Amino acid sequence: MSGRLIARPDKNEFFGFLIGNNHLIDDKLEHINTAYMLSMKLHKKRQETTGRPHDFNHQKLVAQFCITELSILDWKLTILALLYNIEEENVNPLVHTYVRQNVNVRCADTIATLVRRPEESTEQHLKKIFRQGPRATFIKLSDHLHSMRVLENISQPDRHKILQETEALYIPLALQLYNKLKLGQRTPAKYIQCQLKNECKRLAGI
Repeated sequence: MSGRLIARPDKNEFFGFLIGNNHLIDDKLEHINTAYMLSMKLHKKRQETTGRPHDFNHQKLVAQFCITELSILDWKLTILALLYNIEEENVNPLVHTYVRQNVNVRCADTIATLVRRPEESTEQHLKKIFRQGPRATFIKLSDHLHSMRVLENISQPDRHKILQETEALYIPLALQLYNKLKLGQRTPAKYIQCQLKNECKRLAGI
């Protein structure tokens, strides 16, 4: 597995990673390209509507992390990683329809599961994601890890909260995933658990 990935890939670079892995045949690359363009369009529309910036590059880096660092060569997970975070409290109907029609119903349900409802605590949300399955869990863990990696200038209370949540909820979630997977599938879960621990050490030292 390769090293720490935080640079922002452009589209050509992103698809270079995919094409470099010949597990993806042409029709699957077309699906991923459509998901990529849909995500970029909806992020831009959301920013125009709400006035709040929303980083499409975060989505790309989560998807790329799953391929390059976790070595998970799964076109469905790549699509989910590109589309899971368009809306904060509701599933975007265009995303749900696209995933339902072009991937499968299970993955459309995964998109819905990854949306945190206002009434859910972090613990409740993570338990729901774990019940949904490994794809949802890997995406949520990768999302959290990437968010930690780009944190630098944060207040002491915010740093304490992130460290506490990571140690109490996200690292145990990675261990749960490790134990749930078959022996030959456990390496990515162990890797992400170690990376979360490393980021906790880094943040504690800031």
